[in-house]
Amino acid sequence: GPRGGLRDATTLLFIVGLAGFDEAVREDEDCNQMVDALATFHEVCRDARYRSLPFVLVLNQLDLFRDKLEAGSSIAAHFADFPKRPCIDHRDGANFFMDKFMNLARASGKLDVRVHLTNATDPLSVAEVLDEELGFTTALSGAAAAAAEATTD
Repeated sequence: GPRGGLRDATTLLFIVGLAGFDEAVREDEDCNQMVDALATFHEVCRDARYRSLPFVLVLNQLDLFRDKLEAGSSIAAHFADFPKRPCIDHRDGANFFMDKFMNLARASGKLDVRVHLTNATDPLSVAEVLDEELGFTTALSGAAAAAAEATTD
């Protein structure tokens, strides 16, 4: 929302696409998407306007992230602090990025951060997070549930 439009906010939702770990930001070919997300998250954590709000960090696209790693994309090629070994289990890679975000939050004094991993191709997983964290049932949740039910019939 617009700056200053968070007066009535109760939670700050920060969604990051894990699959962007090896991609450039569309507007700036020299900037990595994950590096940009980490910098933005750190900035938001340090902003006094949001200090009292609990944060929900959604690491989305776990499925696409897994597919990229299985296809041979390397986290270590983009993040020098990633252990120099192949990332066999995508959850190890996701935990690496989760730790990076949580370390930034702690360094900023932000301790109320809840993290969720979701799949891009499963809208129900995102809807469930929104329902759980924000306390409302989304239209997406009902539509996704109906779609999931239809595919299992």
